[in-house]
Amino acid sequence: MFQGIRNTISYYSLPSFSLSKCKTMAGSSAICMMVVLAAVTISLLQIFSGSRKSYQTRNEDAYNVNSASFMEERENFFNDVYGSKRIVKVRDGVHVAIGYALANVILLEGIDGFVMVDCTESSSVAVNLYKEFRKMTKKPLKGIIITHSHADHITGASAILKGIDSADKIPVFMHSSSAEETKLNRVTSGNAFKRASRQFGIHIEPKPKMTFSFDSSYPQVEATHTYDKEATYEIAGMTIQLIHTPGETHDHTTVWLPEWKVVLPADNIYEMFPNMYTLRGIPPRKSEIWLRSLDRVRSLGAEHMIPSHTRPVSGNEEVDDTLTHYRDAIQFVQDQTLRYINQGLSVEEIVEKVQLPASLARHPFLKEYYGTVAWTVRGIYTSYLGWFNGDPVNLNPLSNQKRGKRLIKLLDAEKILQEARKSLELSLEEFKKTGYPLPEELQWALELSSYVSNANPSSSIFSEAKEVKVAALKALGTISVNTNAKNYYLTCARELEDLVIKMDPDLRKSLLMLLKIEDIMAAFPIRFKAEECDDKLVIKILFNFTDVKQNHLYTMRHCVLEYEYNPNAMPSGLDAKLVTTSTIWKEILTNKRSAVGAYATGDIAVEGSMITFKRFMDLLAKE
Repeated sequence: MFQGIRNTISYYSLPSFSLSKCKTMAGSSAICMMVVLAAVTISLLQIFSGSRKSYQTRNEDAYNVNSASFMEERENFFNDVYGSKRIVKVRDGVHVAIGYALANVILLEGIDGFVMVDCTESSSVAVNLYKEFRKMTKKPLKGIIITHSHADHITGASAILKGIDSADKIPVFMHSSSAEETKLNRVTSGNAFKRASRQFGIHIEPKPKMTFSFDSSYPQVEATHTYDKEATYEIAGMTIQLIHTPGETHDHTTVWLPEWKVVLPADNIYEMFPNMYTLRGIPPRKSEIWLRSLDRVRSLGAEHMIPSHTRPVSGNEEVDDTLTHYRDAIQFVQDQTLRYINQGLSVEEIVEKVQLPASLARHPFLKEYYGTVAWTVRGIYTSYLGWFNGDPVNLNPLSNQKRGKRLIKLLDAEKILQEARKSLELSLEEFKKTGYPLPEELQWALELSSYVSNANPSSSIFSEAKEVKVAALKALGTISVNTNAKNYYLTCARELEDLVIKMDPDLRKSLLMLLKIEDIMAAFPIRFKAEECDDKLVIKILFNFTDVKQNHLYTMRHCVLEYEYNPNAMPSGLDAKLVTTSTIWKEILTNKRSAVGAYATGDIAVEGSMITFKRFMDLLAKE
């Protein structure tokens, strides 16, 4: 549909009024406010009536995002990186597998064995790569290094070890915070699953070149060796230094081979602008911490740099230049965002102002294919100032539904949609005339159609609003140079049409069976349905799992579920105690076994009040 786009600047304006002049003319601030409101309403009605021209102009000097050739450049880039599977030799003893999965796998071959660094999000891919590596060397696997706890780096490790007879003798190295980082990621996994499906374009066709292909039949691997700040190991005759370099995650490890001058910086740098905030939903990544970690990597003076995504860089000057540009881009956005914050600008105003200088924007590692400058600005703003932007309007804002209902009463739903259609048409007309669409017109169409669809999803005009919204989402997705944005727009369009994103029940059950029982039980408080609870009720429930010798205590009061793992002393005043094994309890939770049947056969026992225990379980959401 669209071949390319250019950076744009939009100016939407309403008449400005001086309150002091108004008071002088009208005699009171109350009358003045009525005049202002009337003028604003008239201006809005002018917008929503008759034909109009676009408020958007193009910035001809902008180079990076939305330049005329940028879409083609992006497609060529992803074809080059992810379009083929290959194992690249970086130097003697060092190879990297690219294009097999979302993340790379790196082979370090020593005197009497080899080390694998990261293992992809797929058990089958990881096992196949292990076999490919064994074709390259007959030496045995002497260790696995996991650079951080994201699924695309850790998932396949268990499957590799499962197929090796002496797996219990193979060390697995991680940072000491990796286990805790994994637990934190699970807290919002229900929401993250849907958003990650959108971000990686799991449900769109054609499939994105860079996508996520999770598969696993084994529990997540655990570290046999952990470290805090730095640690040096001798493995297979190689000196390998692990350096804690938090950035994309807190548990990030940089792998440094000083004798070979090879550095593996994991996900702290890749051939795209850094993803300082990810659309799947996490706290913004700290720019100042990421900067320090990049400076630590830069200080090593590497001859070869192999990121865990995209392609390696060789040559001391090339590596230093790439790291310098990358860290400078992060600092530029950070410092300018903070400068404008201290000038009192809103985040929207800062987003419009902060753009990389051409010397940074043109660097091949800083194209905004994955992260963006705008999202980084928003992340930094939130990191320093939190959710409140200083505007009292946003202290207690209306919900989207309430706002939509009020707007369509004021301006009429059909007129709003008429204006949205005009924005779509203006963008299309601009494209026909110049070859460039108008992204802000498309955004305006998306916002307007959302007001109507949010107001009353069951209304007769909702289907019309949905149609306009789908058109806006598809157009924005088509022209987006950022792959995450593209995938997100197009997936949301599909959801409005017919797509329902939901984890396959069998996959959900298999993943639950792979979890440790303590991780499952720790999640009960955030599954607690407070709206169905009697706030005067106090209940104490204990779960005793005999096979793993664990006790899990829950105290319900004030509609809060307090959880304690392996309490030091057996609590008194229990209302009910369940005794079983962790395996049987998992089978009950996944509906592989009936709770009634397990009770009848004596596989579970409930001491105390069965009615109270059932009431407790009924207060836990199934998903």
